[in-house]
Amino acid sequence: MKKTTMLEIAINGREVIAYVDGLYAPRNKNSNLYKSIVSAGYTPEDIGVKIDIAIGSHRQRGTEGFKMAIVKK
Repeated sequence: MKKTTMLEIAINGREVIAYVDGLYAPRNKNSNLYKSIVSAGYTPEDIGVKIDIAIGSHRQRGTEGFKMAIVKK
């Protein structure tokens, strides 16, 4: 039996645009999340309007941030 991860629960069947590892900092231009949002053709202002961020569990070391996915709203 396959275990369901926290990220899969957060995605909840929505279409995934990109997977991202890092800290939740969508407006910091140096963050992995910001770079992934922009490379997918969106802006941080689109969060909650066109896209959502599904946040899963911490990475192996807490300082590495979270496992996240950019999903369509």
